[in-house]
Amino acid sequence: LQVASFRSATEAEQVRAELTLLNFNTRIEQSTAKEGNVWHRVIVGPFANRSQLAKAKDTLLSNRYDAMLLKRKREG
Repeated sequence: LQVASFRSATEAEQVRAELTLLNFNTRIEQSTAKEGNVWHRVIVGPFANRSQLAKAKDTLLSNRYDAMLLKRKREG
């Protein structure tokens, strides 16, 4: 789940820290837009099943975070 995206690495790190306090497995991914701007995406997950995903989304919403599902290919 992508929880937020910032141009500022500092802002992304602050949200990552807040989510870590909520017991989420978090990371920041850098992405470069077509215009060349670098964005810092705050990601939580992965989740083993849809039940864990749904619970995470509920927890995020109750803490005022609106997450977006990113579909990724499985590794391996």
